Amino acid sequence: MLLFRHVYKENKVGEKRLARNSLLVFLIPLLLLSCNDNYSLRSVQEKDVTILFYIVAENNLYSFADTLLMDLSKVDTTLTKGVNIIAYVDDYHEPRLLLLNNSKWKLLRMYDECNSVSEAVVRDVTSFTFNKFPAKEKGLVLWSHGTGWFPVNVGTRSFGDDNGEANNMFCIVRAVPCRLDFMVLDACYMGCVETMFDVRNVCRYCVASPCQVPNKGIIGQRSLECLLDTEKGLEERLVSVCDEYANRYDSLQEPVSVSLVKADAIDVFADKIKTIETFGTLVDYAGLPVIKYRIFDVFYDLEVFFDMVEFQCSSLVDDIVVHKSKSRQFPYGNFGLSVFLPDKHNVDYQEAYESIPWNVETGWLRKFCVQY
Repeated sequence: MLLFRHVYKENKVGEKRLARNSLLVFLIPLLLLSCNDNYSLRSVQEKDVTILFYIVAENNLYSFADTLLMDLSKVDTTLTKGVNIIAYVDDYHEPRLLLLNNSKWKLLRMYDECNSVSEAVVRDVTSFTFNKFPAKEKGLVLWSHGTGWFPVNVGTRSFGDDNGEANNMFCIVRAVPCRLDFMVLDACYMGCVETMFDVRNVCRYCVASPCQVPNKGIIGQRSLECLLDTEKGLEERLVSVCDEYANRYDSLQEPVSVSLVKADAIDVFADKIKTIETFGTLVDYAGLPVIKYRIFDVFYDLEVFFDMVEFQCSSLVDDIVVHKSKSRQFPYGNFGLSVFLPDKHNVDYQEAYESIPWNVETGWLRKFCVQY
């Protein structure tokens, strides 16, 4: 049975004790680096693709971050010509920026201890990476814990866990200095329409899961190789990433789901939502697939919801969700994307929902007639 990324805060003292007492954990990041820790940037020219892996792992995922770096270093080198693969890693060692070169990680920069989910650090790392490693196609993989649309002021992570620090997704993406061709949100519950609304102005496509993500994540060696097969178009490659993820965990008999979203189509969908005054009493909660957060019904199936209320939005959902993949063990509905629906069982979360950009823009909560 695979372990999934927890949505509860962990005991940081215990985590640090494990890190200090494990020689393996200490050595792996050092062994992954080549001896050259002063890689020259003077000869860098524009390439076809630059991908930045932004790994926030000063938490109980630190050992899985090491595994990810090892997996990425094994990628077929014939696919890495014309490609920059960069990794920013913040675990229980000093934060560092690495470049994958000939199957070895070369050290580019070291950072003082910092909050890696702060806007200032995200801006510094992304600006440096995409300025120093220009490319025709740019991608960002955000790898850590996550809880979708949840704002950090309700005791949840939204995105990241840097020794207890997290940030809202809309704060993180506004720190990215350029428009990206794609993002992969490699964290739990990020595949919700609310989060897609947050990222819509910073990327063309977004890969995310509406449910929990196993500790080893969405992206690995094989999925990166799918992504680097540049003889195919970007959308086709991202579809392959989704399928590889679902097939990998299907073979392990684990329930996973992931979607490819056309992020820059979200505005059309939001404009349609604004025209709807109320969903009235059309919502049959008992008939809707839902993924719980802790013990609460929070992440409802967006596609099934609009099929139920018949507000002529189903075709717009199809325009947003380009592709979805799930393992055969995944038990819930369609789940291309999730959406929050207010009911008497999740009242505590509705106040937090009021302030998120999706609700402010569309008036989502006001469209429901919920009796408590």
